[in-house]
Amino acid sequence: MDGLIHVSELSWKHIDHPSQVVAVGDEVDVEVLDVDFSKERISLSLKATQSDPWQVFADSHSVDQLVYGRVTKLVPSAPSSRWRGDRRIGPHLRDGRAPRRVTRSGRHGR
Repeated sequence: MDGLIHVSELSWKHIDHPSQVVAVGDEVDVEVLDVDFSKERISLSLKATQSDPWQVFADSHSVDQLVYGRVTKLVPSAPSSRWRGDRRIGPHLRDGRAPRRVTRSGRHGR
């Protein structure tokens, strides 16, 4: 049987190539997601063995708490910001419009 880790199950962060996380010959702890006896494949997850960064964020922040970040992208529907380097956060929108205080990418905001 082959054990396969889909690229989406390698990391909580976006990666462009599996070599950013693992190399041939690496020993890793994984979680079994599925066993397909007919195809002789086991679906595995490396990500499932790591702390969920969204849960860590939820556990360490409260509702209505201000969180500071850097705006990294503006699209017509909403700004996107980064928190602690790799977490992308989009604010809740009222009436489908982005907050007026966010004006350009790269600015710090809250």
